[in-house]
Amino acid sequence: HNGFLEVLLQAGVIGMAAVALMLLQAAANGLVCVRNEASAGIDWLVGLVFLTLLYNIDEGTMLFPHSLVSVLFVMTCGGLAMARARLQENVWTAATVDWRASEAVGHA
Repeated sequence: HNGFLEVLLQAGVIGMAAVALMLLQAAANGLVCVRNEASAGIDWLVGLVFLTLLYNIDEGTMLFPHSLVSVLFVMTCGGLAMARARLQENVWTAATVDWRASEAVGHA
């Protein structure tokens, strides 16, 4: 059974759109994190997204709430979102510090 077809049949087009959006957002977060942060944890999270995608091509476990694959996918999406937010916060903090430093030099 195809997991994505199963989602489409059980949750309809809106449910499939939600799953596709989660997959795309997780992939985008993973790409940003891999480019900006080299850590084994990020590599594992990206790998879990990829494995979820591959696994659901053959098996239909995406909508089983107590399935290990479903739980890991949701946790992975959350982990990648938190990692991307942390990276963006660090970039924003560094930019603010640089801006304040340049402003202080200009007023001195």
